[in-house]
Amino acid sequence: MRHIVCISGGKDSTAMALLLKKIKKLDIETIFCDTGRELPEVYTFLDNVEKILKQPIKRISFCGRDFDWYLKENNFFLPSASARWCTRLLKIIPFERFVGNKQEVVVSIGIRADEKREGNYGNKSNIHYEYPLVTNNLALKDVKDILKMYGVVLPTFYNWRTTGGCWCCPFQRINDWRGLKKFHPSLFQKSLEDEEESLRLGRNFTWRRNLRLKTLTGDWEFPVTNEDYEDEMPCLICYK
Repeated sequence: MRHIVCISGGKDSTAMALLLKKIKKLDIETIFCDTGRELPEVYTFLDNVEKILKQPIKRISFCGRDFDWYLKENNFFLPSASARWCTRLLKIIPFERFVGNKQEVVVSIGIRADEKREGNYGNKSNIHYEYPLVTNNLALKDVKDILKMYGVVLPTFYNWRTTGGCWCCPFQRINDWRGLKKFHPSLFQKSLEDEEESLRLGRNFTWRRNLRLKTLTGDWEFPVTNEDYEDEMPCLICYK
């Protein structure tokens, strides 16, 4: 049976991978679903985690198609809370194709014991999900302890952003958009151009509901933890 650990580029999934590497006496595959719109800090972080794990983290996609490809293919239909095509096309489908149908697979996902969330990479009959941090009753403090023990330096985006995910994610907070504008102005500009093209083509969505990026005001402030997400919690498989 294959055992796959899904790493998102964030702290929880990384701590889970390190934990399983230590306690499992079998080969573990580590994977990362690459949307093509990950922050540069994420790729640097993954390179560092590979060295600590002493094994590669396989970057997977479907036929090399990234976010930009699908955005143009769909005439700049922006993803939103009610239309998460990015999660389906860039995370779930590439993962299911990578796993295949011929073998039973155990997939580990980094949900903590102190979270009330669920998540998976689809419902194929040969995929069985495990949540090691929950099983071992590990909360945020434990995750931080694991990372510290292995000398893991978290992605530097945590210095200006509250969580991970694509740099154009519609779930990110307003302050994160301000942070993107300040720390990655070219990526912010690309998001703005995508939004304007989408509106020009008659689409009804902006990246964040009731906010047009070109009207974004206010300066970036040190990330706060109590600001609401857009509509609901973001895609678990992107953020963990």
